[in-house]
Amino acid sequence: MRARWTLRGVSAAAAVGGVALLSGAQAATAPGWTTYGGGPERTGSTATSLAPSAVRPSFVVPVRGRVTSQVVAARDVPKPGLTTLYASTSAGRVYALSENGYVRWRTSLGQYSNPDCAQLDGYGVTGTPVVDQAARVLYVADGIGRLHALDLATGREREGWPVALYTDVSKELVWGALTLAGGRVFAATGSYCDAGPFIGKVISVDTTTRSVSAWEAVSAEDGGGGGIWGWGGSAYSVSLDRLFVVTGNAFEGGGNRGPAFSEAAGFGEAIVSLSPTLQVAGTNHPASIDQPLDLDFVGSPVVAARPGCGELVVGMNKNAQVFGWRADDLARGPLWTVDLEQFDPDNPVLSQLAYDPSRSAVFAVTGTQAVRIDIRTDCSAAVGWKRALKTDSLNGSPTVAGGTVWFALSGTPSLVGLDANTGRQVASLPLPGLTVAAPTVLDGRIVVGTFTGQVVAFSTPGAPAAPLGPATPTAPGHGSWVDPRHGWVSREDGVWSTDDGGKHWRRVFARPALTVVRTSLTAGVIRVATIAAPCTCAHDYWTADGGRHWVATSAIQGGLVGRGPRLYWVKGGTDVVQVTPWPPAGRIRSRTIGSVTKGTIVDTALIPDGIAVLARDGVTGDASVLVIDSSGTRTVDLPRAPGALLDQSLSVSGSTLLVDATVLDGGLTQQLRWRSDDRRTWSVDR
Repeated sequence: MRARWTLRGVSAAAAVGGVALLSGAQAATAPGWTTYGGGPERTGSTATSLAPSAVRPSFVVPVRGRVTSQVVAARDVPKPGLTTLYASTSAGRVYALSENGYVRWRTSLGQYSNPDCAQLDGYGVTGTPVVDQAARVLYVADGIGRLHALDLATGREREGWPVALYTDVSKELVWGALTLAGGRVFAATGSYCDAGPFIGKVISVDTTTRSVSAWEAVSAEDGGGGGIWGWGGSAYSVSLDRLFVVTGNAFEGGGNRGPAFSEAAGFGEAIVSLSPTLQVAGTNHPASIDQPLDLDFVGSPVVAARPGCGELVVGMNKNAQVFGWRADDLARGPLWTVDLEQFDPDNPVLSQLAYDPSRSAVFAVTGTQAVRIDIRTDCSAAVGWKRALKTDSLNGSPTVAGGTVWFALSGTPSLVGLDANTGRQVASLPLPGLTVAAPTVLDGRIVVGTFTGQVVAFSTPGAPAAPLGPATPTAPGHGSWVDPRHGWVSREDGVWSTDDGGKHWRRVFARPALTVVRTSLTAGVIRVATIAAPCTCAHDYWTADGGRHWVATSAIQGGLVGRGPRLYWVKGGTDVVQVTPWPPAGRIRSRTIGSVTKGTIVDTALIPDGIAVLARDGVTGDASVLVIDSSGTRTVDLPRAPGALLDQSLSVSGSTLLVDATVLDGGLTQQLRWRSDDRRTWSVDR
């Protein structure tokens, strides 16, 4: 797995015409997108079609952290007729969104720092969660090996959860998607930066008893390793009642060393089928994978039902070879092997396959091209078409929707659509940054999370209107009060204002807001998710007359906080910027008043004569507080915690600054508080 995040030039990683959209009634009865690839088979395809030329940006929600997982969706949540989208990030944040981008709830599961492996900016949720629609639960694996069960409607943890999956959080991580089958959640683990000692596992959790069991890919006697780290985690065949996983290389160790060393020791570099009780039902290591070149399998297998061939399982290796096996007879070896391109060890294939059952075609996206592989009636396979992408680094994984293959393109970040029949490009839409996740297609909409911290949606004019759900004014950013009588709240039907403590409300803005900041009786600013050209980004409106008139602006970015004549925002995650004067007499003008030098800003708090910000380094876990007040600008490092910092927040109580944190120490989490009464020195309260 050594080349997983080696990205060149990037900071790290039926015919189309005349296609009809689903009607609102059809969309309401269509299944949600409850797991990676739209189903446990990981096909990454849906019969839902979108006319590519009509697709336009719809909303963008800035999120904290990088998104490596696919957005999933649940029907009839939080009430019948509504759909909720769920996105998770490397910062350990889980967001529940309406189909118009309103944040229904948000929770933090913590972020683990690993200074020995900086593939991500800290480790929160890397693998795609799974929705249990019947139990109304979202299962999520966090960065310290805990499996959470979150209520779909509220985000609250179910009683008895989370459950520990493993004990050594510094060695293994749930990289890929969770799988739900037969009353069990299955999680698969890989190591940080492909470093040993480590043993790749498939871990089973019974959702009723919460009992945990595990299967090991490569034993310590064989050197360990065999990480299962691809986007799709494990696949599941309903008809065979089996899991399918593909593994990475075995390490040198135990009896697997010297001239006899093999990266295929144990179940290394193999496809494996497992029973629900994690007994091996079949396995195969293709003979063509015969060099010690870190030739991991990538993604997850895809279960592909081909008429006349029965059920096949298709997997892809870093070396750009795609293999097809009979699902019930892996030991027989591959039925076929297709070479996508010449193997480049410096730019291996790292994406997930997709399978379109209507065309009996597999789709692959490499760092340089998109490829269609046709599975023929005689069960052999051949390349149907190839399209050069004019990129030389990691692109996103594909999703097939009707007649179009959708995926994110690196280089100039964009969401592209290719005609599934010909490979011709039929759509290109701007994305705000590098995107590695596969798109989710549902209800005439495409939703995808980016590696730069946004959830972006695209839609067609015929997409059914998203019904309004209940207001959640207590969600972070949805409420702002000048005093107990005068406040704003964001609801799904717009921004509302009260001047009598909530006895009476009037709507002052017709769309919901991501953040509302009321700075005085008459002034304030809001951030909305709706995209306005030319920028695929959230944008802001401000008012100086209580919301009777609003002025659009692109001069402000994230981290809005203010009171009275002071308004601040955060630029690039490191700079504190003040709008002066506030409210403006004309065009908004800002100036940078302070910057953090280590890590990024994770929280802000107003103090009587300025602002304080909390910064955290996601790699080292170190934290500091920057204070900007009447006496100047200064940064103070927080005292070291007795363990690893997972989550932190900054608040003010009178003249005291407080940092509340969750710390992992000796395998247990505890709550700590740092306090400063003089804004210069800090002590730890246990």
